[in-house]
Amino acid sequence: LMLSDWHYGAVVDTQYNYYDTAVCVERATQVFDKCLRHCTEHHVDKLFIELNGDMIHGLINVSNRVQAEEDVAEQIMNVAHIISTLINDMKPFFKEITVVSTFGNHGRLTPEKTAALVKENFERLTNGFIRLRLGDDIKFIEAQSEDFVMYDCGDKKIYLAHGQYDKLSSVIGDCVAMTKIVPDEVHLGHTHSYKDINESNIMTVVGGSLMGADDYALTLRKNTKPHQNLIIYGEDRCVYQLVVD
Repeated sequence: LMLSDWHYGAVVDTQYNYYDTAVCVERATQVFDKCLRHCTEHHVDKLFIELNGDMIHGLINVSNRVQAEEDVAEQIMNVAHIISTLINDMKPFFKEITVVSTFGNHGRLTPEKTAALVKENFERLTNGFIRLRLGDDIKFIEAQSEDFVMYDCGDKKIYLAHGQYDKLSSVIGDCVAMTKIVPDEVHLGHTHSYKDINESNIMTVVGGSLMGADDYALTLRKNTKPHQNLIIYGEDRCVYQLVVD
């Protein structure tokens, strides 16, 4: 289950989309309900949940503060509570749950990207609170001070990164050069638009946004429905685009 770009705390009010903290909770609940339904249909017993950044809206520019419904401290605490509660509610339905976390660009402490240190990121606190709220029976794999992590999902090696420092055209080569490991799949967020690209049988999957199209997206003439991704591995590979209202 690929979770990314919730932008919790943002307020969006356009002719195509309304989003606030209450809507975030409603949409997140829909995502987990759909995930459980599809996993039940496919008899999935091991669930990996990726937390791939920009789960909070942050304060990286003036428009973020104008759009924000809550301050960053509230965003950190509240989104951690929402995510950990939903994950804990999934426990009875799976033999094993593993959470894999990284962080995005909206959690950085300074507006200027070139002046920011990668590890100085509010989302490290979010992920820390989530980890503390999960029981010992849930494994937690953390990116620690970097914005990417490599992990094993069954027999597949997954490279997980938010994507603000990656390009679709070069991310596989960059991953191999850096880690000396060839991944089976690369999972990214950041662009808020679902993609599933096959390059020499290495899949690059880009997740969606729970926030949906905001004012900035409309200036780019982009209007993507809010969604997250669910990938089920078995004899065949099945990808669900979990579209929510």
